[in-house]
This record gives sequence, C-alpha cells and structure tokens, in this order.
Amino acid sequence: MKQEIPFPGKSLPDYTPDKYRWVMLALLWLLYACFGIIVRSLAPLVTPILADLDMSYSQMGLVMGSWQLTYIVAAFAAGFLLDNWGIRKALFLGTVVIALSSGLRYFSQGFGTFLPVVALFGIGGPMLSIGCPKTISAWFRGRERGTAVGIYTTGPWIGGIFVLSTTNRWI
Repeated sequence: MKQEIPFPGKSLPDYTPDKYRWVMLALLWLLYACFGIIVRSLAPLVTPILADLDMSYSQMGLVMGSWQLTYIVAAFAAGFLLDNWGIRKALFLGTVVIALSSGLRYFSQGFGTFLPVVALFGIGGPMLSIGCPKTISAWFRGRERGTAVGIYTTGPWIGGIFVLSTTNRWI
C-alpha cells in the first residue's frame, strides 16, 4: 500500500531526499526560535510593564498564563486546520497570529487590552508546535529525521536564551 506524504508530494516507496530539506529545517528553526523569543519576552519586562499599564501582580500573572490556557484550547483546532488546510497555510496563519500578538502588545492600554493580546499568542502557537514536526516528517526520513527533530527543537530554547540574555543586559 502506497502512503502519500502531504508536503513534498512524494510517496514513501519513491522517496528521494529533496535538496531543499535543510533549508526548510533552517526556516522551521528560525520560526521556532522566534516563538521562543516571544514566549520569553515578557518575563524580564514585568516591572516596567506593571508600571506602564498600572497593573497588579495578580493581573500580570493572569496575563502571563493566559496564552498557555488559550494554547490548550486551540490545539484541537490547530490539528484540524493542519489536516484540512495543509502545512503551508497553517504554518503561515500561525506565524501571522503570533506576529499579531507580539506587535499588538505595544498598543495595550491596561489589563483589559493586554490580556487578550497576549492570549492571542496561544491561538497561533499550536499551529507551529504541531506544524513543525509534521513538516519534518514530510521532508526527512530515517536517521536524518532524528537529526532534524533534534535541531529544530533547540529553536525555542535558543530564542528564549537570546531574549533573556539581551534583555537583562540592556535593562
């Protein structure tokens, strides 16, 4: 029985490695690193954000945990979208939603506007978390798949380390 691979358009028995698979891996890694940068960007800025938006620590705790709650709820829909729309469109939509969440934080006027903007990140996040492994499974086989998974999973950690080290240095 011939199983179809959804992304590159090649079947398993006829699979030949695509020369762009490492470019795809690099792009996925960058996307996931940006995910890590955005996730970790609030923590070192808590004190200035509290002062600027006149928020309490409990409100900030709710804001910082809101994206995880939204993420859990949106994960089912993200899997559905990936299966029905395809990997490219779902990853693009997830990237746009995450970028919107990050960019709209600047315009927040207080707790009421900051909470939904940060929670919006949890809608785009699952599309990346589900779409990246699905993309790896479509582009890589055998031992290379394990290597690719090991590489792309370092993205959010490196992004988080980057943002924490640079933010703490400048603030």
